[in-house]
Amino acid sequence: TVYERPANIHAAQRLGSPQINLLPPGSPGLPAPPPSAALAGVRPEDVVLGNGGTVGGRILLIEHLGVETVATVEVNGETIEAFVEHLCGLTIGEETQIAITPTSVIWFDANGNRIDPQEVP
Repeated sequence: TVYERPANIHAAQRLGSPQINLLPPGSPGLPAPPPSAALAGVRPEDVVLGNGGTVGGRILLIEHLGVETVATVEVNGETIEAFVEHLCGLTIGEETQIAITPTSVIWFDANGNRIDPQEVP
């Protein structure tokens, strides 16, 4: 529960490796934010790279961490980390597409507290 619905940004950042991606509302690929949203949290497992994505980005880094592989992607000046298949064939500098699972976004207000899901459009 704490991982999927953290009470605040502090809790969200303490659980998971790599840390949760924190993006400003209105970033490409995010759904419409609730009115009080100051940041969107997206876990790396909720970012999908490859064909069928909705936003273009460029691979900055690929880290093989044993069982897991993490790609760091630059999208409109923001860096986003995503889990990818170990032998995914991606290369640094390559252009790719990303998609964010809309229902997985965790919205935070200006105080860093999670916004109640009932407020999310």
